[in-house]
Amino acid sequence: MPLFERNGVITVYNISYHSLQRNHNGIIQVDGSTLSNVLSNLLPYTTYNVTIRASTSVGFGPTSPFVSVLTHQSVPNTYPSDINVTTLTSTSIYISWQPMPLFERNGVITVYNISYHSLQWNHNGIIQVDGSTLSNVLSNLLPYTTYNVTVRASTSVGFGPTSPFVSVLTHQSVPNTYPSDINVTTLTSTSIYISWQPMPLFERNGVITVYNISYHSLQRNHNGIIQVDGSTLSNVASNLLPYTTYNVTVRASTSVGFGPTSPFVSVLTHQSGKIL
Repeated sequence: MPLFERNGVITVYNISYHSLQRNHNGIIQVDGSTLSNVLSNLLPYTTYNVTIRASTSVGFGPTSPFVSVLTHQSVPNTYPSDINVTTLTSTSIYISWQPMPLFERNGVITVYNISYHSLQWNHNGIIQVDGSTLSNVLSNLLPYTTYNVTVRASTSVGFGPTSPFVSVLTHQSVPNTYPSDINVTTLTSTSIYISWQPMPLFERNGVITVYNISYHSLQRNHNGIIQVDGSTLSNVASNLLPYTTYNVTVRASTSVGFGPTSPFVSVLTHQSGKIL
């Protein structure tokens, strides 16, 4: 103040700060010879009203009009809440979430990162969406695969902490491929033995419920299909024609449907003593 307004020697200044947004207030007292000060431990992205008043040895004078100041943004304190994940199809899931409380955001949320990770098949990814978005669909996932999904938010300064993961299992689909190691052995003039191995787990796209064994003879137009349980890896086809070449194929099915048919394996039944 001008000398004639001081009415004595200024001994201290009180700097008061107050935020209506966050109810965060304080007073800093500095020596009367000081004409500046740094206020620390304030809240990010918060408007403070700052006032100053001076004191002589007798007491304080009036408080100045306030000056408003907005602190810079920082990374969010926490992660989005109420994360829900729902399976849509065998290759897509729907994710929704709620933003953090205003006082935890520390700025304007610019983007959300949605991360998905599967320990089963090492299939991972990150989707980034606008900060005004509170849901998204993840596509191009693997069928019948468990994914751990997390969400985190970012201001212009950077990302806050990652949410706990939410697990989701995509729906089943038809198998990608056919059974392997198909072997066909002639037993008699009217029966053959077929065995096979299941597809690798990552090609099954679900739980194998049944196998279809098809046999077909161009010579005699004698065809058939045998269906066996998904836990079965061999079977005997009976009531075939003697001395006849059959092409045998196998295919697998989940609850959704059948995958592709294997290449055929040819087998010739034994001759019979009967004249056909």
